[in-house]
Order: sequence, then structure tokens, then C-alpha cells
Amino acid sequence: MERKPRVFIGSSAEAIHYVEVVFEGLKRDTEVTMWMNAFEELEYTMDDLEKQLDTNDFAVFIFTPDDIIEIRNEKYLATRDNTMFEMGLFWGRLKRGRVFYIMPNDTKGIVHKNSIEPLNYHLLSDLTGLNSLKYDIRDDKDIVQEVAGACIKIKRKIREKGLFPNLQNKIDDLIVQKKKVKLLLNLVHF
Repeated sequence: MERKPRVFIGSSAEAIHYVEVVFEGLKRDTEVTMWMNAFEELEYTMDDLEKQLDTNDFAVFIFTPDDIIEIRNEKYLATRDNTMFEMGLFWGRLKRGRVFYIMPNDTKGIVHKNSIEPLNYHLLSDLTGLNSLKYDIRDDKDIVQEVAGACIKIKRKIREKGLFPNLQNKIDDLIVQKKKVKLLLNLVHF
């Protein structure tokens, strides 16, 4: 029996509540690893991330307006740098069609806890042409409903794409096939 696809979920510490909800939305169909459970004590973070890169078929990143940044004398809200960096690592390994990011639908005039004025959300310009998955920040604070639509779309893509084609698995399959052919050729010669 084929294993379930494996999914890594990344975010900032401030967005853990979203990670937990996405975990609940995906766990029936996939094996999910939440970032906060992926790092081992006394280990280097990059080593643990590389293990995740090697073992996951998909990744989901939650973008939340956590930081205030300044670009050309204008203040904006932005996703935490390490979340963007980790998404880039997964993109490099799994490619774009297997890495998802979920961001707020309304990105204008958000009031941050450390700012009195409403700020706009800044997304890296390289990501602006891509179709992101969105969540609506609801007045009733029902985050399950906020991300439900995104989870449905992610599950649909996971079913469509299946397991990540691991090169080592393909090499192992070819070696087994070669041995079978060699065995058959030896039998024919007798």
C-alpha cells in the first residue's frame, strides 16, 4: 500500500493557531509535520530543515502580517523573513506546484499591534504574479472557516500530484529491474 503524501507546514510563531487549523484540515489525507515539531533539541535548524526537505512531498506556508518594515521611506507589514526563507528552500526542492502559501485576502489598512496607523501588507515582488491561497480575517474570529477553502484547494492539488518523484527511489527501481532482466537472461541461456 502506498503511503500518504507528507506535508510540512511553516509559519511564524505568531501564526501557530493557523498552523494547527491547517493541520486539522489536512491530517486525514496526509502525514503532516508542523514546523514547531520538526526541530530537535541541540540540533542545528538548517540540518532539521534539510531532513524535512528530503522527507516531504508538499509544503504549506502561512503568511501573516507579523513585522513592520520600511521600504523607500514607507512603512508596511510583512511576513516574517524566516518563513519566506524556508518557503524558498522548499520551492527549490519540491518546485512551485508543490509549495503553497496562504495569505490574508484583505491586505490594505491592517492595524498592527505595534503601530497606531493602519499599514498595507507587502508581498515580495517575485510572488505578486502567482495565484496565492487566501484567507479572510473574520469578525467572529473563526479561523477554521477562514482557512477551510484554502485547505480544500490544497487537498485537491495533493490528490492530483501525488507523491514527490524521489530520484533515489527511481534509481532503486531501475536496479531491481536490471537484476530481473539479468536473471531472465540467465534462465534463457540454460
